[in-house]
Amino acid sequence: MHETATAKTDQFAFQVKRAEQLPVLLRQFYEAQIHTGSCSIFAPPLTSLPPRHSQPRAGYLIMLFDHRLLIAIDRSNYLIRTMNIPFDDVICVEMGQVLLFSWMKIVFGRHTCEEIKIPFNTVGFNLFKQVLDTIRRKLDASEALGASVQLTAELPLKFGNALREWLFADEKVISYAFQPELRRRRLLLLSKQVAAPLLVALTDRQLLWLTEEPAVAFERLGEYSEIYTYCPLSRLRSIAVERRGEAQIAAVRLSLTNESASFSREAFISSDMASVFESFCRAVEFEVRSAEPSASVH
Repeated sequence: MHETATAKTDQFAFQVKRAEQLPVLLRQFYEAQIHTGSCSIFAPPLTSLPPRHSQPRAGYLIMLFDHRLLIAIDRSNYLIRTMNIPFDDVICVEMGQVLLFSWMKIVFGRHTCEEIKIPFNTVGFNLFKQVLDTIRRKLDASEALGASVQLTAELPLKFGNALREWLFADEKVISYAFQPELRRRRLLLLSKQVAAPLLVALTDRQLLWLTEEPAVAFERLGEYSEIYTYCPLSRLRSIAVERRGEAQIAAVRLSLTNESASFSREAFISSDMASVFESFCRAVEFEVRSAEPSASVH
């Protein structure tokens, strides 16, 4: 059942120590930059990706500097693109995991929104988490927000653990809202997923968006997956609930901006949970505005 998420993902990402570890066309590029770099990671090409994550097969060299990322993409021994991404241009970062397949997606832009998605074997997950932690240390909120709350037993163990996993040791949760998986009955016994579970949480450092892999075709990989999006508080433009004409469905919509480029996403929630998420959105607005009077959250 889970072959598409596990097959042919046996090439592990690694930290680059010397140019000889890289494909030939990346070596000169690496050597020209490494004297100012603090850490470099290479994610070899993966032969097979789950259908929802299909993209051209390529290797990715990620070079981490004090104020920017430099990424070089090697496809079939051709250096097809290099990307210089200042941390100031980053809008959000998504980290996903489905069994042995993982990815990091960086959304960024200057005037227009761009994104790059780097697939890698889950064995190398901690390497990419180090990249995220470095970005977070540059973009996390520095202003003190409100008092923390306790996570309740109503929050499923999986999402409670996932939330704690993405917090720094001294980071505190201020508010959160959770929507279980939404399913709609079909025929007598069958049902179809309308929306994957969603947890949104505000901490004194960030806004987290946690969900699962949606059901695709005959795959049911959600319970084996975790998708986390790091949203710097400085990038928040708005978060709000939109009540739809359909009686049982609403949506929570998140808009982010770095004042130059913008990005948005949304997720369905049940109308029964709309008031819970509306309270969360008001808490986000209040806390962010209280800490930063010039914030643009509305």
